[in-house]
Amino acid sequence: VAPVVARPPSPPPKARPSTADVAPAPAPTPPPPAEAQAPLPLPEAPAALERDEAVKRIGAAQTRAEIADGVIGFARGLFDVCALLMVRDDLALGWKGFGPDLDADRLETLLVPLDVPSIFKSAVEEKDLFAGAAPPSALHGHRFKILRTSAPAQAVVAPIMIRERVVNLLYGHKAGDGVVDD
Repeated sequence: VAPVVARPPSPPPKARPSTADVAPAPAPTPPPPAEAQAPLPLPEAPAALERDEAVKRIGAAQTRAEIADGVIGFARGLFDVCALLMVRDDLALGWKGFGPDLDADRLETLLVPLDVPSIFKSAVEEKDLFAGAAPPSALHGHRFKILRTSAPAQAVVAPIMIRERVVNLLYGHKAGDGVVDD
């Protein structure tokens, strides 16, 4: 038979403070107003520019944002959906663009790895324009989801280079079965 060990006596229960002695619980913080939760709209894309006007604006630009506006202005006359991406390391990152259901916050989430097969990787590796149907893939499907569009009949990806290095990619397509003219 095991010996019984005595327990020390329990301390007496503490007296509960009355509700008058307790500070009221802080009121829950109300959710932010609906307008604070709304997606950030894209700044209005520049009006469509003819090629010569776009080249003139890009040539006179003092900042990379002004250059981007010239590129986007030219793209406005070509595409219904457009995204200008910055190339960093092995990634292309969404920067500027336009589309019927596209907003700035969503465009900035566009992240395209350039080390896996895609129309973007082709444009970077070949340092040449890609124009054609995007092959079905998880990457392309995800990109169309971010751009809030369905897969187009023809997608265009143009590398923008400084010297021999691709620094930006311009993606665009026409709605539905639209095809970009040569």
